[in-house]
Amino acid sequence: MLPYDALLLACDRDICPYCGTREAKTLDHFLPRKHYPHLSIAFENLVACCPECNQAKLDAIPESSDETYFHPYYESFPNSDWLTAKVLDVSPVVVTFGVVEGLPESSRIQHQFSKLNLAKIYSFQATNELTSNSSQLANLGRISTDSLRQHLSELAESAGRFAWSPWKSVLYRTLTEDEWFCKEGFKLLS
Repeated sequence: MLPYDALLLACDRDICPYCGTREAKTLDHFLPRKHYPHLSIAFENLVACCPECNQAKLDAIPESSDETYFHPYYESFPNSDWLTAKVLDVSPVVVTFGVVEGLPESSRIQHQFSKLNLAKIYSFQATNELTSNSSQLANLGRISTDSLRQHLSELAESAGRFAWSPWKSVLYRTLTEDEWFCKEGFKLLS
């Protein structure tokens, strides 16, 4: 097995560490090889990721510390909740995502969030998640608001155990707390 193949196989659950949603099928040069050719084969500089995130990162050089991506092997996003979601009162149900402001690293998180187009990716994933669970959520909502809230809360807790995919726990936590969704919005799922 080639060393590069080993790096791809070592990726946690084959999921891209930048977006947490797609398969890691390429290697990104964390520090672009165009500007750092001497690091082009250094294992510490190679990150298994999806082609879309690899393309989005390209070979840009940060102009400030706020434009530096988080290296998935050596640092992580802040332990506090950095992602927020909002349920739109529309049919079909849409959930949008954003970055919590005021965190110590919020400018840096916002930069990576924007450059990798995570708001769109997470909203798309949320739509698919709700569609695949629509019958169950609608049935629970018809039984009672409390049954629906309990189930959503359990899904949020379960999803929170997978750190690479923060959108899912935030989705379910937001749905649990959203009055409109728990009383009426769930009906628009099926």
